[in-house]
Amino acid sequence: MKRITVLMIVVLGVITFGMQGCVTTPIRPPQEIVLTVKAVDQPVEVAEENEEDKDVVAKSMSVKNPNLELSQCKIHGDAAYVTIDVMAWADEYWQDFKLLRDMGIKRLYVYLNSPGGSSAEGFAITDELRLLRESGVEIIMQGRGNIASAAIPVFLQGTERICTSTTVFLIHPSAIVKWGLFFETLKDIEAQAEMMKINRANYAGAVASRSGLSVDELLEMLEKDTWFTAEKAKDWGLVDRIE
Repeated sequence: MKRITVLMIVVLGVITFGMQGCVTTPIRPPQEIVLTVKAVDQPVEVAEENEEDKDVVAKSMSVKNPNLELSQCKIHGDAAYVTIDVMAWADEYWQDFKLLRDMGIKRLYVYLNSPGGSSAEGFAITDELRLLRESGVEIIMQGRGNIASAAIPVFLQGTERICTSTTVFLIHPSAIVKWGLFFETLKDIEAQAEMMKINRANYAGAVASRSGLSVDELLEMLEKDTWFTAEKAKDWGLVDRIE
């Protein structure tokens, strides 16, 4: 009992001190720190006893893609080739597609096998491919495996849309993935619902504009998971040729 009593006194003392500390602890004024970085041509010298630090310093001073080179696309002859597997890295695709235009490349082969991903990234990649096609670049879209969710509008941007007989397509309702613990108000949830309605309308419009399906048909398909074959995709005007 004595040990418990002493422990309780200590805990209460710590809590009381912690609560008071927020008020009584003096706050130092902010200190200004000036850091000057000088660029040099020769390698950075680090003491021999810090060989591990040398590698860290070299990597920390490196600049990603300083010469603005292609990161996702490869050039062979007069054509470019790129693989898209997830809806991500839209900024890198934008960079590559802009460089392809500047380089005068007129044909792009896209290998697409994707379960989808972020709707924002998917719309961004879709728009970059659309702008590339409208600029006069021929896009030969090669669908394989799964063309699902956000990958379908991407696939439809091809000048020619080709897939194999085993390619499977999926259109499904949108969803929000949330991480961590936080509080949301009714207004927050209503705003999220509005955002999902906008995404739904944008998706239906993008697919309808490059297929034989109407917006109303697509909105109905978006009510549930809708899987369909390459043959059905061809019937609906999403595919030009099955290999």
